[in-house]
Amino acid sequence: MRPALDLIELNLESLIEITFHLRDQAGPMYATMDPDELRARSRRALLIIGHDLAVAEGQPLQMPALYGTLAALQAQQGASIADIQSGLLLVIGVARQFLYEQTTDLAERLMISEGLGRITQEAMRAATDSFTRVIQTLMQERITLIQQLSAPVLPLYTGILLIPLIGVLDDRRATFVSEQALEAIVLYQADRVLVDISGVPLLDTRVAHHLLQLGRAVQLLGAELILVGLRPETAQTIVQLGVELRGISVHATVQQGLEAALAHEGLLITG
Repeated sequence: MRPALDLIELNLESLIEITFHLRDQAGPMYATMDPDELRARSRRALLIIGHDLAVAEGQPLQMPALYGTLAALQAQQGASIADIQSGLLLVIGVARQFLYEQTTDLAERLMISEGLGRITQEAMRAATDSFTRVIQTLMQERITLIQQLSAPVLPLYTGILLIPLIGVLDDRRATFVSEQALEAIVLYQADRVLVDISGVPLLDTRVAHHLLQLGRAVQLLGAELILVGLRPETAQTIVQLGVELRGISVHATVQQGLEAALAHEGLLITG
């Protein structure tokens, strides 16, 4: 039997067309892919299969690198790992069927099967690892964006910042809010930070502890934390919990808190 790469190169166009006509078996992503792009991918994959079948055990293959790159690209485009795996299995299947037809020798067929098995296994692993890394990165970017949107730092006036909190203030988010606040104090050279908790649905001892920690951190930078948006039921909860918000000014509304902050600067809101 001639080397696999030679056989694939001699029959490359027909193998590409076979892969193209079987694209529905690989799933909807391949069925809707641009025909020229799909043929170009099939061409690369088939040639690499021929190359990798001649690579000795223990030497690096090219197929894992190809499918690691494709997996990263397709993960960014919203494809699933199943789409990537099915595409790989399709082109491997076309190559296997073709190469089996070139020989009736069982030993040669066994070598083809073992070689394709190795290529498939290593390419699958590379694709899965690459896909997972990209998805984890995208998820972290989305989590960071959500955190930034749910805890923006808004300059209200020279030296005065507002942080409106919306949603549950858990440990992770409290750490993020604290980091954002401290960075903003330095950036804007602020000495008053209003934290609006009217959008926080539950105030318990853990949330109160986070607020106290934030207040102490703000004080270490020479600024003052002003707590606003304190609803009557929230105030009652604080009293029942026996929480003392030492060093933190408390006001019912953002306007009242802003008036208090401006008063420290000798300014008043009029009109």
